[in-house]
Amino acid sequence: MFPLEERYKDEIFETIFENAYHCLIVVNVSGIITYINNSYCQFLELDKAEVIGQHVTEVIENTRMHLVVQSGVEEIADIQYIRGNHMIANRIPVRSGNKVVGAVGTVLFRDTEEWMKMNSHIKDLLLALENYRKQLNHQHGVTYTLHDIVGSSSQLNDLKEKIKK
Repeated sequence: MFPLEERYKDEIFETIFENAYHCLIVVNVSGIITYINNSYCQFLELDKAEVIGQHVTEVIENTRMHLVVQSGVEEIADIQYIRGNHMIANRIPVRSGNKVVGAVGTVLFRDTEEWMKMNSHIKDLLLALENYRKQLNHQHGVTYTLHDIVGSSSQLNDLKEKIKK
C-alpha cells in the first residue's frame, strides 16, 4: 500500500462497513462481538456501545456465529429468524493461518419480503429480456452463430477466425 492509503485505511473500511446496505457483525474466537455496523444496530434496536463486548448469543436470537467459529465451516444463504423476520444470513469463519480466530456475519435481506421483491424484480427483467429476444428473432427471422456451423476442417476454422476478426 502507498503511505497515503495506509493513513486512511481505517476510514476506508469504516466507510465501507457503515454505508453497506446489509447488516454486518464480527465476533472473535470466543463468540464476543468485536464489531457491528450501524445498520445491524438499527435493525436490532440496540446501542452499538452496549453490544460490542457481549457474547453474540446475548444479542442476536437464534445466532449461529459462535458455532461457525467452533466448526470453522461457513454458512451461506442460511435463513435465520430474528425479531419476527426470516432473514438471509451468511456466516464466514475468519482464519489466521490454519486457525479460526473469529467469524464475520452478514444479513443480505432483513426479511423475506425484501428477498422476494428482489427475486420478483429479477424475474421481471429476465422475462422482458426474453420478450425482446423473441421480438428481434421475429423481425429478422432465425439467427445463427458460428457455433451453429458444424465442421472442423482447417479451411472452415480459418474462415471462422476471419469472421470473428
